[in-house]
Amino acid sequence: MRRDDVAPGSASLLERGFYSGTVWLLFHQLVTRTINFFSGIVIARLLTPLDFGLMNLATTFSNLVMAVGNIGVGHFLIYQPEERQEYLTAGFWLGMTASLGLFLIQVAVAPLVATFYGTPIVAPVMIVLGITFFLIAPLGGIHQTVLQKRMQYRRLIIPQIVMTLVGTGLTILLAALGWGVWSLALPGLVAFPLGVAVTWAVCDFRPSFQLHRKYWREIFRYGRNVLGSELITFVNNNADYILIGKLLGATLLGFYSFAYAQSMMIVVLMTGVFSQVVFPIFARLQNHREELQTTYLRFLRRGTAVMVPLTLLQMVAAEEFIGFLYSEKWADAITPFRFLLLYAVGRSLALGAMELLNAVGRPDLGFKFSLAMAPVFTAVVILGTHWGIAGVAAATGIVFGGAQLILVGLVLRLFRWRWAAYAEAIRPALQAAAVVALASAAVRLLARQQGAPEAMILLLTLAVGGLAHIVMLRRYFIEEAKALRQLLFGGVPH
Repeated sequence: MRRDDVAPGSASLLERGFYSGTVWLLFHQLVTRTINFFSGIVIARLLTPLDFGLMNLATTFSNLVMAVGNIGVGHFLIYQPEERQEYLTAGFWLGMTASLGLFLIQVAVAPLVATFYGTPIVAPVMIVLGITFFLIAPLGGIHQTVLQKRMQYRRLIIPQIVMTLVGTGLTILLAALGWGVWSLALPGLVAFPLGVAVTWAVCDFRPSFQLHRKYWREIFRYGRNVLGSELITFVNNNADYILIGKLLGATLLGFYSFAYAQSMMIVVLMTGVFSQVVFPIFARLQNHREELQTTYLRFLRRGTAVMVPLTLLQMVAAEEFIGFLYSEKWADAITPFRFLLLYAVGRSLALGAMELLNAVGRPDLGFKFSLAMAPVFTAVVILGTHWGIAGVAAATGIVFGGAQLILVGLVLRLFRWRWAAYAEAIRPALQAAAVVALASAAVRLLARQQGAPEAMILLLTLAVGGLAHIVMLRRYFIEEAKALRQLLFGGVPH
C-alpha cells in the first residue's frame, strides 16, 4: 500500500497494524524486560556500583560515536513511499562505510577517554564495545528497518529475544565468576553475531555488491537533521553522565546510572514499542492531516494512560522497590530515582512528538529543539553537581521533564492543532495517575504504621496501585478493548 493512497476509509487497517504491532512488540518488551529485571537484580547483587560506573563511562562515549554515525538511513527508508531495492542497498553500504569509520574513531579516542577519567580499564572496554556496535550490529540494521517498514513485527522481535537470552545468560555467568566490568562488556561479542544471523534468516533483503553511491547524497540530505538531532540529544541525555563521572567519580556515577535505568524502565518499554509501531503509520498519513491528528491523539490517549500512572506508582514505592529488590547497597540511588521519574512523566506526555516530526519530513524541528535545550540542560546539570547526584537528578527531572511540553507545543503549532484537544487526550492518564498515587500511598503509609516488613509493604503498595490502575483503564477503555478483540480476532470491522 502506497503512503499516498491511504484514505480515511482505510483507518481500520492502520488500527489493525497498530494493535498487531503493539501486541508483538509489547510481548517482546515484556519478555526482555522481565528477563532484564530479574537478571538485573542478580547482576546488581554480584557487581559493585564501581563496575556499573566504569561501564557507563565506556558506553557514554561509545554512544557519542554512535550518534555521530546516525545519518538517518532508517528514517529515510521508512519515510519513502515505496520499498526500492536500490535504496535499501545504498543504505546498507552507506551505513557499513560509516560504521567502519566510527570504529576507527572509537579506537582512537578510547585512550583519551581513559586518561580524561583516570581509569585505564575504560580504553579496552571501549574497543570491545566498538567491535560490537560498529563492526557487527550494522550488518543487520537495514534488515530491521525493512521489517519495521513492512510492519512484520513478529519477525522483528525474534533476533532481539535471541540476543537478550544469550547476552543475559553470559553476563550472569561472567559476573558470578568475578569478571567485574567485563561481564557487562564481553557478552555482546557473542550475542550480536547471533542476532545478525537470525535477522538475515527472517528477512529476505539481500544487498547487492553495487554500492548505489548516487543515492547516498539524497539519503544524507534527509538524514542530516536526524544526525544533528541525535548529536544534540546525546549531549542532553549524557551531559549528566559525563559531568558526574568527571566531577563526582565513577562510584557515584554507578548509583546515578542505576537510578536512571530504573526510572526509565517503563517509559523506555512503552516508547520503544510506540515509536516502532506509529512511525510507519504516521508516515503513511502525512498527507491526510485531519486523520493524522485523530490517529496521534488516539494513540497518545492510550499510551499515556498506561505509562503515567505506573510511573507515579514507582515514585510511591521507590524506597522499598530499591531497598528490598536490590539490597541496601543501592540506597543512595533512591532519591535520584524519585527525581528522575519526573523526567519519565514528561517523556510520557510527549509520546509520539518526535515521530510526528520525522514522519512529515520535518526532522529539522526536532534538531532545533534539542539544540536550544543543550546549553540550558548542561548549565543546570553543572549547578546540580553542587548537591551531588540528587541535585543532578533534580535538574534532569524538573528541567528536562518540563521541556517535553515545549516539544509538544512545537508540534501543535506546526500542525495548528489546539491545546484543548491535547489536554483531552491526556486527561484519562492524569486522572488515573491521581487515583493510583493516592491509593498506593495510603496503603503504604498504613502498612508502615503497622510495622509490616519491607517485602510486604512493597507487595501491598504495588498490588493496590496496580488494581487501581486496572479499574481506571477499564473505565476509560472498555469500548476500545472490545474493538481490539474484534480487530485481532474477529476481522476488520466495516
